Amino acid sequence: MPRLIWSPESLDDLRNIAASLAPRNARAGLDALHAIRAGANRLTDYPRIGRAIDEPFRVLGIRTTPYLIIYRVDGEAIDVIRVRHRREDWLSIEGEI
Repeated sequence: MPRLIWSPESLDDLRNIAASLAPRNARAGLDALHAIRAGANRLTDYPRIGRAIDEPFRVLGIRTTPYLIIYRVDGEAIDVIRVRHRREDWLSIEGEI
């Protein structure tokens, strides 16, 4: 089973999601983070479940949330690159990868 590695940027994304949702609805923030983590953990069983955007990068939409996990499969590891909102211009982050 591949191991899951969160990039520093993806961890910042999670912190920013929590910070932006908490003032309006703390429960929604926790639910979103839980769903994102569950989706990422699912990648360890099904690493190619996300849609290919530009090999080796893939994107996985997180059900019940407006968030996407951008990741790559790298041998025995799954690197979570970023976590972005669907409405963002998330394809522009490819230059950051």
